[in-house]
Amino acid sequence: MDGTPDLEEVKRFLCLASLSPVANVGGPYSGFGMTPITFSGSGTDPDGDSLSFIWTIRDAAGQTYGLTGINSASFFPGNHTVTLVVSDGNANSAPSTTAAATASAGWAPANVAHAASAAAAGRSPSAKTSSA
Repeated sequence: MDGTPDLEEVKRFLCLASLSPVANVGGPYSGFGMTPITFSGSGTDPDGDSLSFIWTIRDAAGQTYGLTGINSASFFPGNHTVTLVVSDGNANSAPSTTAAATASAGWAPANVAHAASAAAAGRSPSAKTSSA
């Protein structure tokens, strides 16, 4: 052996050097409790590999719900954290996180959007306002 790397070793090394994908959760999201909210997250992979999407929703009490392969969910009213991780089969992306606020039917739509923005900024949402 003359110290020159074997071509098969170089190919094996290059295959293992897969770059990690990048997730973008989108949002913040808002809606009404027990009504599906569609998430608009995305993912990119520098290697061009196909991606799978893994969504995690955490409520204020810390209860976690996982979704794989779908991009919508319905859950009880309250403030939630939505996280997206994408995988190319070789590596996972870093988590991308945003807020989701779901309200009971008595909230005006503008207040639901305000609650999501407040939750995303780490603030408490304002008081409930009824829509007549």
